[in-house]
Amino acid sequence: MKQPNWARNLRVGSAVLSLALVAAACSSGSTSAGSLATSSTTNSGVGSGNQAAATYVRNLEQRPTSLDVKSIPKPIPSGLNIDFIACGLPVCTEFYKVVQSAATVLGWNVKLLNGGLTPESFTTAYNQAIQDKPSGVIGSGAFYPQLLTSQFQKLKNEGVPVMLYDAPNVPPGVTGVFVNAQNQAEYGKQLAEYVLSQVGAHGSTNVALAYSPANITSYQPMHAAFTSTLKAACPNCTISNFQFADTAIGTTLPSQTTAYVLSHPTVKYLVFDYSNEIDGLPSALQAAGMKPGQVKLLATDMTPGEAPYMAQGWYTAAAGIPWPEAMWSMMNVFAWFHDGLSTATPLQQILPNWIITPASLPSTTNYFPLVANYQSAFKKAWGK
Repeated sequence: MKQPNWARNLRVGSAVLSLALVAAACSSGSTSAGSLATSSTTNSGVGSGNQAAATYVRNLEQRPTSLDVKSIPKPIPSGLNIDFIACGLPVCTEFYKVVQSAATVLGWNVKLLNGGLTPESFTTAYNQAIQDKPSGVIGSGAFYPQLLTSQFQKLKNEGVPVMLYDAPNVPPGVTGVFVNAQNQAEYGKQLAEYVLSQVGAHGSTNVALAYSPANITSYQPMHAAFTSTLKAACPNCTISNFQFADTAIGTTLPSQTTAYVLSHPTVKYLVFDYSNEIDGLPSALQAAGMKPGQVKLLATDMTPGEAPYMAQGWYTAAAGIPWPEAMWSMMNVFAWFHDGLSTATPLQQILPNWIITPASLPSTTNYFPLVANYQSAFKKAWGK
């Protein structure tokens, strides 16, 4: 498959961009978190490996069908202005579109600010938000929150709530975070359990955790949970590191990873932090004489750029990221805030979990949420 132009040209700056190379075995007694549908039917994604892990994965392979959004007890004010600070990745533009859809329902306005991919560009964007004096600010992408404490505090002092998407914790001055360290740890656990569900109960393997130099900490909880889950179930598995430069994403990473796989033929799974890191890899593997499934690709999230890889059998499973649900949840926090209500209730919104496999892939051309009718749940809660 031809690599998308944006992927070839992507420069991800100094974000944490990591992947794990995995094949694993043995047992697991873990339980899942969140609102999950259960089923006793066998899904094609689950193999004959560890049965506890297989049951865990089988439950999470069922697409969630509902989202419990608490009704707001007062009419929501209209005409609010929200600043949306987008990171410099293509998916952040999609975040903006989803926020716009929520704003349309609420009768609000959304202004797009380009946060780029550097500390300087994010600082500039937040300084612009301070000048705008909006009704709320959403920061997308876990970029440099530790460097923006001054901006966060100024916005708080002005009575402007700030919500962040994908940050380990809630920085001082920020109202809340959706997709945090706890969520990332859950995704790491899900991917480890998926691997355990596929392999024999008494096996062992070498595991390579690959990453670029860490300037943000978003994926560290994922790495830690993946490692601990794997090691607890498979003590004979060994873990090593494989580092790459962040500028390799979308450029040389496919060839670098292919070279690593060819020189480490026992590796059967490649587990990436997020799906954009897969771009171009199936083509490189195929050019090296490999076939789909010979090495299985796993990651978090799914975009139209990687969905065809799953349909073709390269991308085996994804820990779904509920970012559409998270974006509407942030707008929900603003609604409660400007109604003079405590934000504790909307900040406790439970996000769905879903392990996406070829058997359940909804689309190879469009972005999709985890809960198909999630917007209806919010509209009902908002009285819209």
